[in-house]
Amino acid sequence: MKIKKSKITYKNTNLEDLYQVFRYSTSMEFEYRRARLFPSGNTDNEVSTTSIFLSTLTAVKEYQEALLSQIGIKQICNKNVSLHTYTELRSDSKDDRPDGLIVVTSGKSKPIIEWVCFVEVKIGRNTIDETQIDRYATFARNIGIDSIITVSNDLVTSPMQSPIKLKKRSFKLFHWSWTFLQVTA
Repeated sequence: MKIKKSKITYKNTNLEDLYQVFRYSTSMEFEYRRARLFPSGNTDNEVSTTSIFLSTLTAVKEYQEALLSQIGIKQICNKNVSLHTYTELRSDSKDDRPDGLIVVTSGKSKPIIEWVCFVEVKIGRNTIDETQIDRYATFARNIGIDSIITVSNDLVTSPMQSPIKLKKRSFKLFHWSWTFLQVTA
C-alpha cells in the first residue's frame, strides 16, 4: 500500500490519516494501539503502565485538562476538543519505539489534529535516557511532532522542565513525575 501521509500538519491532518504517518497498513492496525485502561499483560511492564496511564487521560476530562493546561495546551478545555492516546508506536528504526502518543483533535465528523506529542515512560528506578530521547526527537520532528512528555520518578520543579537536556533547541520537552501525576489526580 502506498503511504499518502508522511508528516503531521497541525490544524490540517485528519485523525483518520494518522495511521499512515506511522506506516501502519490499515487504520484498524493503528487503532489496536489505542491505550486501554485494562491492558493484557504485566503492569510491572512499561507498556502496560503507559496504557493504563494514557487511558486515564482519555477517561477523566478534569485530569487531562489539569495536566495538559500546565504544559500550555489550553485548547484542551474547549468543548469540541477530544483526546486520543496510543501505545508502542513503531518507526523505520527498531531502536525508536516511543511508549505512547497523545493527540488533541477538534471537530466531530472529521477530527483535525490540533496538537500531538510522544510520551516516554520509565517505571521503578529506570531513568530517562538522554540518547534515547534525542533519537525520539529526531523521529518526532521527521513526522511533524515537536514535543515529548517524559514520565518517571525523576523530580523537577515544573512540568515545563525536564531532567535531561536535548541538543535540539527548538524541540519542546516536558516532564511529569509519577508523584506529580498522583498529586494532580
